[in-house]
Amino acid sequence: MKMMYRQIWIDKRNLDWQLVVWSPNASNLVQHFRLLTVTYGTSWAPYLALRTIEQLCKDEGVQFPAAVVAILRDRYVDDVLSGASDLEVARDLQDQLMQLTNRGGFPLRK
Repeated sequence: MKMMYRQIWIDKRNLDWQLVVWSPNASNLVQHFRLLTVTYGTSWAPYLALRTIEQLCKDEGVQFPAAVVAILRDRYVDDVLSGASDLEVARDLQDQLMQLTNRGGFPLRK
């Protein structure tokens, strides 16, 4: 999924937990920034990303049953490694995966 962490918005009540303090050099004033999306490299980022994907499957998955199985069973972080026994089934799975992930704002890239 393309830039998975940057697609997940943080609830406004929790934005103060993702403050960044920055200054280009010692002579400039320190600036405070609130990060609005899940931040790569934080200890909770993988959990939030995977939990969001699971919630997407619960919320939208009834229309895409093959995609839900692939995402929940054949996923490694933001990669889905799945397949099918014939080309038609594989294309249907691909289509379902693309539709489901697009509904969550996670376009596939590979």
